[in-house]
Amino acid sequence: MKQCKATNCFKKAHARGLCSTHLSRLIRGANIDAPIRLVSKRKSEYCSVENCNRPYYCKDMCHFHYKRMIDSVDLNRQYHGYQRGKLEKNCLQCSKKFSVKKSLPNSKFCSKHCWGKHRIGEKNSNWRGGITDSTTEERNRFNRELREIILTRDNYICQICQSENSGNLQIDHIKSWAKYPELRFDINNCRTVCRPCHFYVTYKHKISPNSKWGLLCKSVLNK
Repeated sequence: MKQCKATNCFKKAHARGLCSTHLSRLIRGANIDAPIRLVSKRKSEYCSVENCNRPYYCKDMCHFHYKRMIDSVDLNRQYHGYQRGKLEKNCLQCSKKFSVKKSLPNSKFCSKHCWGKHRIGEKNSNWRGGITDSTTEERNRFNRELREIILTRDNYICQICQSENSGNLQIDHIKSWAKYPELRFDINNCRTVCRPCHFYVTYKHKISPNSKWGLLCKSVLNK
């Protein structure tokens, strides 16, 4: 093994008869024979943050507080962390007593069911005073009262292409729902059509295979 030719250096020679440290000095034009000083900037073996006994990681801090510094978070903010034992609390929805870990002191509900129930009505962030659009109410009433009557009258057959796809049938208003509100509940102004024909009548071009236009959920149909 060739040894570094620098004074008092016993490292393995890397290139030009020098170790990697002295070779980098030679490239920078520094004095090769100057002593290598290993100065540690560490002031302590432990974190310098008050009341923290974690081991040193970087910049006089432990790994936890160093990450807080990078994230611009207050270093002295209280950290709950994992704590053994449990807390007894009362559910805000059903007032039932339940226990949670001490590390989760902000828990307010005993279950997801109570959490969801607590967000219904006025307590929901999307509450707008209980006002439902009148057009939406009329569409729901139309589906509830007249949809089955019109489908039965037309024998569940599309009146345009004569298809019998019972799972894909809709009601089309011959005179527009929006332009003629007085004819919305007139059976003679309604006809049974399949979904592709309904789309073509409305927009004058074919429906996309992946389109979800005109799909009614069961909850709407059963209202």
